[in-house]
Formats: sequence, C-alpha cells, structure tokens
Amino acid sequence: MSKVLLLFILNFQIISAVDFVKIVQFADLICYSTYDMTPIALLQGQAELLDPFKQIGKFAVYKSIPQFDEGSMLLEIESLTFFFIQEGKFEWFVNGISCILLPHDLLVVHPKDLLSFGGGILETGTYVELSIDELEGVLFNRSWSGLSVPDGLLVKQALEQNFPLIIQDLKEVSKILQTLVQELTGCKLGHVTRVNGLIDEFFITVTRALSVENNQSHDFPKVFLKLDKMLRENLGHPWTVNEMGSMVGLGTTAFTEKIKYYTGFAPLQYLINLRVAEAMRMIKNTEFSMTRIALELGFYSSQHFSSTFKKLTGFSPKSYRKNGF
Repeated sequence: MSKVLLLFILNFQIISAVDFVKIVQFADLICYSTYDMTPIALLQGQAELLDPFKQIGKFAVYKSIPQFDEGSMLLEIESLTFFFIQEGKFEWFVNGISCILLPHDLLVVHPKDLLSFGGGILETGTYVELSIDELEGVLFNRSWSGLSVPDGLLVKQALEQNFPLIIQDLKEVSKILQTLVQELTGCKLGHVTRVNGLIDEFFITVTRALSVENNQSHDFPKVFLKLDKMLRENLGHPWTVNEMGSMVGLGTTAFTEKIKYYTGFAPLQYLINLRVAEAMRMIKNTEFSMTRIALELGFYSSQHFSSTFKKLTGFSPKSYRKNGF
C-alpha cells in the first residue's frame, strides 16, 4: 500500500483512503467470483480471505483508475507488485518513465518504485493488482510454494531486476488470475492448495515470458553478466547445464555454444573456475577448514575439492594457505 494519502475511484465515485480501508475490511461480504473480473479489493490484515495466504499482500481488481486535474496521483510501492491489464488502455509512469499498457500487458514494479497516473482524464478499463510480500520467503517456503530451489532461484533472479518490467500480450496470465479470484472468494474444498498452486503457476508463466524476451533481445553479454552474478552468489548450489541455460532462455546445446564462444570454457568448467577463484579468496582471508570451504562452494567432497584446486592452480589447498599466496 502507498505511504501517501490516496483517493480511490470505485464505481466512478471518489472516496478517501480511510473509506477504502473500511471497504476492504468488509471485502468478504462484497467479493464474488465471475469470469468478467468483478471488482474486488483484498488487503492482508484486513480481509479474512487472505488469512491463509500471508505471501499475498494485496489482491484487487479495479474497473477504472483515478486521475485528477491537479496532476498525477503518486504511490510509493512497498512490495513486489504486478499490474495486469484485462481491458482498456493506460499510461502510467514508473520512476518518471512512461509505460503504455494495453490489454494483456503485465507491469512489474519493485519496492520503493514511484508509480504515478497521468492527470486530467479518467482512464477506464479493468486491471488486476497483485502484491507479493517477501518474495524470497514465498519462493522457498514449502508451506506455500511447490517450486524446486533451482526454479525458485530463477524466478527470484528474473523478478528482482531493478527496473520496471513490461511483458506484452501475456494472455496466459488472464486465466490464472480469473481462477485465482474464484478460488480466493469461493473458499471451497482444497482452495488453499489451489491458490498456492496458482501463485506458483503465475511465477512460472511470468518468468518463462521474461526468459523468451531476454533470448529474443540477442544481448547475450548483458544476459551473461546476470548469469555470472547468479552463479557467484550461489556457488554451493549443484548447478546443471540445463538450469543455467534456462536462466537465459536457451536450450542446453545453444547455451553451451554461447558460453564457449563468450568465455572459452564449457559451462560446468566455467562454474568450476568461479568456485576455485572463490576458494582461493576464502583460503587467504578466512580460517575456515578445507572441508567447510569445499562444501560451501559446491564440491561433493574435500578430496574432489583438493584435486580440482591443484589441477587449476598447481598447489594443494593446504600448500596455498601455507605459502600465503
């Protein structure tokens, strides 16, 4: 929710933020599910329907967007938030950058982003707002998400880019969100399991779309830097070539060829080089045992670590530490 006092237009009537909160408190009474995306507003801590879903900060369907003659309405985003345009056309601004949004477009904004709506006219249409609290906790909480750890890392990497993301014509999300409305408001048998599954499906769909866009951009050096950063931050993870390739939207063969061309190494060899480089730093700057270093960096045993380290540096790990390189 915004930190500033806002005015909301619901059913084309202006109401204060205080009145809006009151409406949200009674959301259980006014919300119902249809495939025409009936307006709803559910806020964590205010709507009982969200009690089982602490990962969802807000879920709302709006039929219009408020705009005022005095100028733009400004919101400071507090959590990872998705805006999906069901119908209509909108021009919004994220950190001063104009974003033209058409039906089935998805806008992703991040904490501390400033979102504003142009003044002077009343834009009409239907859009959905979904806010996710603590993305990392959501992705790796087994009570909420069925995503594997590698898949969760890919989703986190894709969604935490530090600029507004617009995915155009993402029709698949429409059905997911429509079903999410039904499950959240219907409270039928198994709805908790289905809602959690739909959130996973939403993340997967968005991340796949972002991967396709990255691949189509043909900007592999830029994409490679993101991959390199992910690998360096998660050296202990048992990466496979398939997992690394999926991060940049490439199949195993194409990814291997790209990496060899760009670095001179096969993907797994490049990963080993990163692990050994970090091991050299840890041996020099810490008192950690060789076994601890080996396990933290993804080597399956201290013997494997020692032999790999010596092959690449010419020294055993203990000799490297003893000689103070």
